Amino acid sequence: MDDRRYTELLLYLPPSWQPSGDASPEDGLWPAGLLKHLGRFIHEQQTYFQAGDSVAVAEPGETYAPGTLVAGALLLPPSLEEPEFDRLLICGIPCRFLWVHPITEAEMKLKLEHGTDALIELMNQRALSPVIDPHRACLVTERAPSDVRQLTRGLGGWRRRRGAGEVPPPRRP
Repeated sequence: MDDRRYTELLLYLPPSWQPSGDASPEDGLWPAGLLKHLGRFIHEQQTYFQAGDSVAVAEPGETYAPGTLVAGALLLPPSLEEPEFDRLLICGIPCRFLWVHPITEAEMKLKLEHGTDALIELMNQRALSPVIDPHRACLVTERAPSDVRQLTRGLGGWRRRRGAGEVPPPRRP
């Protein structure tokens, strides 16, 4: 682990986002819930995130929230910020920022099989906005959320994926 052990996670929401509820996958605050659970995950697994990591947030064939194909998260350097944005010191220790970009199961599979660069290239080819669009079609299959049956189990199936490896989900007491 490098000396950048502090990490802040962020995501970009459209100005029109209408949050409601308690940050559960079923309400309009699911992006906040996603950040909360990613933060919990690193503490439970006693690990850290780095750019290019991906995390499954739903069981295979399921989605994180109703009306979306989100099944995972890709962590990248913030894309809308100036490079100086990533120069925060906490007690003299650098803090890095990582952008949480929700991805679909097929996009996660592409990333795991062909690497992060392949997924980023596809995102760039399709001019994917860094701002969350929960109703966007999958970049790989081109299916939209209305084209698939929506299943939501929340965060019971957390798996961290680096390359082909997995870390099992934390066990609850």
